[in-house]
Amino acid sequence: MDKSERKYFKIEEPMPGFFEISSCFVQMHLLVGSHHALLVDTGYGFTKLPEVIREITKLPLFIVNSHGHFDHACGNSAFHQPVFIHPADIPVFRRHNSAEYRGIMYDSLKKVQKLLFFLPILPRRVKKEDILQDDFNDFLEVTEGYTFDLGGKTAEVIELPGHTPGSIGLYCRELKLLITSDAINSDVYMFLPESTKVSVYQKTLYRAKELDFDYFVTGHQSKLFPKYMLDDYIEVVEHLDYEKGIPRKEHELTPGKELRRCIQPGKPKKKAAGIVVSADKLD
Repeated sequence: MDKSERKYFKIEEPMPGFFEISSCFVQMHLLVGSHHALLVDTGYGFTKLPEVIREITKLPLFIVNSHGHFDHACGNSAFHQPVFIHPADIPVFRRHNSAEYRGIMYDSLKKVQKLLFFLPILPRRVKKEDILQDDFNDFLEVTEGYTFDLGGKTAEVIELPGHTPGSIGLYCRELKLLITSDAINSDVYMFLPESTKVSVYQKTLYRAKELDFDYFVTGHQSKLFPKYMLDDYIEVVEHLDYEKGIPRKEHELTPGKELRRCIQPGKPKKKAAGIVVSADKLD
């Protein structure tokens, strides 16, 4: 890959055989074993992710979508192979992979690139008219407990519904690591049409806490989070007060819907864990 394309990626190896690949404000994760590798999420599809993966490893590759949103799954077609996904999120993917939603994602990144002109976000070679149509449908369905054997490392599917109905994580026992993508993070979005009620997300947090891991990684933050951070997220939902939530500007996918960021009580806004939620997702 030439330098003009490599600048759109940041690659780190926070654990042996575990890589974080950042591009367009999204974190993809790659587990490399002795005979297979596993990629969690494919991003927007605007950058040449397959070339980056092949520079890291040439092993046979499993690809998993943590959920069906366009910033995590619209790069599926670039790999020309089947992708594993939870069946509940296939309809989510189809909506997000539509011409309407692909146009929204392009326009959004274009605005950000104009504002942050000094950062490599959206390659100039990518034109809107070229990215609107995509017919990817080569899915293999996975549910709770499905385990990928990579050779010296395994990755077990953990159902983490809330952000979307079919959100999943990948649990690597050997590294004591949980890859959660957007399902568990410090400002989880719980206002989208496909988002469940907050009580479902709360059960997901309790479920995750039962697992034996030391760190988790998310889809939009470049960091290894210690497991105890789950207690902060649990505190948010157990003491959620929508009326005291901080108003947020409307989101491009839910125009006109009132959104609020509800945070840990007694914590500074910038340091507090939170949840961005709409009234219709409350129980």
